[in-house]
Parts: sequence; structure tokens; C-alpha cells
Amino acid sequence: MKKIFFLKWTNIILAVLFFLQVGTVFFRPMIPGKLFFPVHAWVGRTLILAVLVHIIMNCGWVKTNILKK
Repeated sequence: MKKIFFLKWTNIILAVLFFLQVGTVFFRPMIPGKLFFPVHAWVGRTLILAVLVHIIMNCGWVKTNILKK
């Protein structure tokens, strides 16, 4: 139960971070440079961390479906 709950929140966080990352690029001309670069970098690093957590949490699925022999 805890794993499913945590995975659902990880998915929501992944979606939010993904749309924030895309939004910073899409609205780049409207965002000042001093704000764009730190926000874009922070969201990008956090997105990578969230993807790694997501992959680790789904390690069993990856082994079963991707790495099966």
C-alpha cells in the first residue's frame, strides 16, 4: 500500500515537473534571464531525480518486461 501511494505521488510530481520544464522553455521570451536560468536548472535537476526514483520504484516491472530473456 505504501509503495503504491508513494508511486502515485511520484507520478504526480513527475508530471508537474515535466510541465514546468516545458513551460519554462515555451515561455522563455517572457521570463527574465536572471529568473529563467536558475528555475530551469533547478526544475531540470529535480526532474532527473524524480525520474530516477520512479525507475527505482518500478525496478521489478523493468526486470519483468524489459530485461526478460
